This record gives sequence, structure tokens and C-alpha cells, in this order.
Amino acid sequence: MSSFTEDLYVRKIGIRKWEVTRAFDYHVGKEDSREVVTIPKGFITDFASSPRITWIFFPPDGRYTQAAVLHDYLIKTKQYSRVKTNKVFLEAMEVLGVPRYKRLIMYWCVQAWTYVFWNSYTSMAIILCLLLTGCASLYIKRDEKGNVIEMHQKGLGKFAVDKDGAVNTELAPNWYPKDVVNLYKD
Repeated sequence: MSSFTEDLYVRKIGIRKWEVTRAFDYHVGKEDSREVVTIPKGFITDFASSPRITWIFFPPDGRYTQAAVLHDYLIKTKQYSRVKTNKVFLEAMEVLGVPRYKRLIMYWCVQAWTYVFWNSYTSMAIILCLLLTGCASLYIKRDEKGNVIEMHQKGLGKFAVDKDGAVNTELAPNWYPKDVVNLYKD
């Protein structure tokens, strides 16, 4: 079975922001594997990126925290494909003794979430953000190819999405999280 070489050591540096204070390795596939991911000292994480509404079942930290830090690092570096990154996360949770039902729920959630951001499906990300923030009505205008070109949310105004999926921030409401588009791109 795979293994972590060190425990997780972090310090809080902000709201839902943690800095790794001691580098650690993760051996992918088996304990003595040559395939090693090194999470460096100084890496910034938010632990498990779960929506607040799910914290009763999946808080940002738990038995799976070190696997979540590993997953954050793999997403940031894109060292592996999206699918392999998520499978390494699943494997790492097993190493940490996370119950099977919880591993599978978290795995399928990250599969869906990373599909949105990894492939830069910005319009889908915007829709998810709108729905997760409790918006009741959403009008979506598409061009002849099915691309989202404009969205209107009752009471919040409208904003446009260009042909590459980027948000036209001049039309975006002031509550719109403008960094959601580049969340995993820097």
C-alpha cells in the first residue's frame, strides 16, 4: 500500500488558509514506490475544499486532511492528469484509514468539481457558484453552438461570458468571485 513519509505539519495563515511547515512525501501505488510526490514546505492549502453546507459531514479537516493537501498540491502543479490526481486522492484517503463510504463520496465530489475547473468550463463553474449560493432563478442565453453568452439572475443583474468562457467582469455583479475562473490556473 502507498504511504506518507511524515505527518502533516501546518500553521494557520488566514481564514481557511494553511501553510505546510514541514515537507512530506507521498509514495504513489505502494509504500516503497519510486513514484513520489513531494509537498514542499511553504505550500498553501485550504484542506478539503468542501462547501460550508456540507461541513457537518465533511468538514475542511478530518482523517482525510493530509490527502486533501496532497490533492491540492497535485491540482496546483498538474503533475498528473485530472483523473490520476483524483485517484491518488482516493488512494491516499485509504492509506489514512478514511472509511470507504466517505472516501467514495469525496472522490466522486472531486471528480465532478475538478472536471469543471480543470477543463476551464467557466460557464459551468459560474452556474455551480450561482446555484450553491442559493440563487433561485437563473436565465441562460446561448448562441447557436450552445455556448453560454449571457446569464441573468433575478435581482443581481446580468453578465456575459465570452467565447472562451471568460467572464466579462464589467457586466458581472459585484458579488461575483472574479478569481473563480483562475482558481487552479496560476
